[in-house]
Amino acid sequence: MRGAHIPLAIAGLAIAAPVAAAAPAAVEPLLPPEPAVQQVAPGIGYQRIVDPGPQVIHVIRAQPSGLVTLSPVLAGGAASRRGGLAEALAARSAAGGVVGVNGDFFNTSASYPSGITVTGPEGLVSEPEPSRSALLVGQDGALAAARLTLVGRWQTVDAAGTALGLSRTFSGINRPAERTSETLLYTPAYGSATPAGNARSEAVITVDGGAPLVPNTPVTGTVARVRTSGGTPLAVGTMVITGTGGNAANVTRDLVPGARVRIDPGVAGFPATALAVGGGPLLVDGGAAVPSAGEGFSTSQLGQRTARTAIGQAADGSYLFVAADGSAQGSRGITVPEQARLMARLGARLAVAMDAGGSAQLVVDGTQAVRWSSPRSITTAVVMRYDGVRVAPVIPRISPNGDGIDDRGAARVTAPRPGRLVVALARRGGGDTRELFSQAVEAGDVVVPLDPVALPLPDGAWEITATLTPEGMPATTASRGFLVDRTLAALRVRPARERVGKRSRPTVRIAFRLLRPARVTVRVLDDEGRLKRTLRAGRPYGSGTTLVVWDRRVARKLAVGEHRIEVEARTSFGRPGLATEVRLAPVRPPKRRAGTGG
Repeated sequence: MRGAHIPLAIAGLAIAAPVAAAAPAAVEPLLPPEPAVQQVAPGIGYQRIVDPGPQVIHVIRAQPSGLVTLSPVLAGGAASRRGGLAEALAARSAAGGVVGVNGDFFNTSASYPSGITVTGPEGLVSEPEPSRSALLVGQDGALAAARLTLVGRWQTVDAAGTALGLSRTFSGINRPAERTSETLLYTPAYGSATPAGNARSEAVITVDGGAPLVPNTPVTGTVARVRTSGGTPLAVGTMVITGTGGNAANVTRDLVPGARVRIDPGVAGFPATALAVGGGPLLVDGGAAVPSAGEGFSTSQLGQRTARTAIGQAADGSYLFVAADGSAQGSRGITVPEQARLMARLGARLAVAMDAGGSAQLVVDGTQAVRWSSPRSITTAVVMRYDGVRVAPVIPRISPNGDGIDDRGAARVTAPRPGRLVVALARRGGGDTRELFSQAVEAGDVVVPLDPVALPLPDGAWEITATLTPEGMPATTASRGFLVDRTLAALRVRPARERVGKRSRPTVRIAFRLLRPARVTVRVLDDEGRLKRTLRAGRPYGSGTTLVVWDRRVARKLAVGEHRIEVEARTSFGRPGLATEVRLAPVRPPKRRAGTGG
């Protein structure tokens, strides 16, 4: 059958009464192809790569600038609690958080990290694992990898700070006891209280100045009280020295109430002011892949094909967050040697692996890149922040033609700090500029409506630009483009029967409206998205309502079941499209008339 304009009729055919059908399916726009690299924020791009296998790789690359920083964080807010990566990123979105990746391995029962964690707010949260590489983030933004060792000591001192008692060691920070006799240090970063349990002594220290624990920076304080069981509250400005087994007597004997104590959280080789997150193994060093770093991991841990994540830095200073899908996402997964070669191929001069398997996660501006049906909660993560204004992706094509499909849109603008925000709209090519918003704002989101009818906006390419000027700081700018295109509207699809002479046959009526001439393509796909038939291929139509009738034939057979109808209209503005689903019921053959005898 061939298409026709108004009136909705096909020459030579009488239209039978429509068959009973379910409520019409929802109509949705056909999205344009995504660019190879999608902008997350200015200078930060996301790319999805499909390698042979198949193997899907997700790559975040952030160009070097003073606006991009990396920060290790506690996903659940404490070393003893786990939390969702998406939730941890969302909590930091207003402050510039745009991308999050899972961090270190962790104890599955007690949640504490396996290696070192040093964050900005909490300081030194957990001790290093000496056999494994940790990722260090320098104050200048440079990344490094190191195997570190805790050299923790405490000692009673007099009012002038002179040593009085013996220098004693502590072997762990913010974790439960792993041996029958050891000394541990707890800070508020562990949680609300120390682990419960007896056979221990705990001295509560009121820290001078209330400063957090920082690697290689001694702190002093006064013993407030001593307890002989766990569950000691951890308040801001306090720390707790805990002795278990034979070490409990040292705490009881030396740390009496009122005693002064100095705590030395030594981490050999740790750079001043750096942040850190544990992980391992080292994958790339000096631009060369390190496929066999080992670092105490088992052969199965290194050689298993699974989902994996890594953090790296290229020679030009750009950051790399890289995640590989696993079998749960339909990929084969990768081994650690393959991960090392992948990071080198992507241009890393340095790269360190993070936790793998079910913990391997990458969240990009609120969207899970590595898709899990139920993402695992984790203890540590690394958040990429962009310290400038940003504009979230807008509807790529707004079609204010009255059919209720993307007739209007909105732009979400995020200011990471207070300042004056100006949002303007300009037609690409110049000649038409509109100011949509201009006022002082606090840190957070501002939603700016995009209504082409109210503004009003003619069809064409437009760009929305946001400029944030914080007081006493340089302005930052971000932009997003979109199209206003009224070409295609009002797609309606329904099964019908059409009579030809004395017979009727099943059909599908596909009607749509063009507001300007266009070359139209109409496709039929099955419920798995496979193309089954092209009914029109770039056929020119004038403006008005058009009807295309499909005879329900696919490869000479009558189509049955769920099918998808896509209509695309090509003009100088691009290729707008609409799509909807249609369910085709089986057709019973016509009854034969009984013959007459003679």
